[in-house]
Amino acid sequence: MTIFFLLIGLELEREIYHGELSSIKKISKIAIQIASLLSGIFGFIYLKYILAQKKT
Repeated sequence: MTIFFLLIGLELEREIYHGELSSIKKISKIAIQIASLLSGIFGFIYLKYILAQKKT
């Protein structure tokens, strides 16, 4: 899981500096990708927390 998020971060960095997201006009795409990344991370943590509480 850690390697996956590391690769996502590296890909996002490459896109920001050299790819489609290098233009200021496309800042909304960056915000959407970061929001989806964070929601995926925190959604996973939240689900693990809920499932752990149901077991106890």
